[in-house]
Amino acid sequence: MSEQKKSPSDLVQPLANQALNSAAIKWRNLIERRRAHFIDLYLTGRWKHYYSEEQFQARFRDAMSVADRWTEIAPKPDNDNTGAPAPANTEQPAS
Repeated sequence: MSEQKKSPSDLVQPLANQALNSAAIKWRNLIERRRAHFIDLYLTGRWKHYYSEEQFQARFRDAMSVADRWTEIAPKPDNDNTGAPAPANTEQPAS
């Protein structure tokens, strides 16, 4: 029985995919922490010390949309044990 010879690129491709997936998961976890931070700022009212209402709303919306996009790019598996905080209530602040 003859086996097909694998080219070097066939051997490297899974390693490259694994490295890219690992990087995407790290970015997703960072963005999830950023989302949790903005939610905490909103819930505690601390945002008023750092932002005007308009600035905070814009940054809050940006943080939520970026986090949603990274969740699409690198979705969490059902058994995700990365230690990233679970997203809290993601309602936008009232205008």
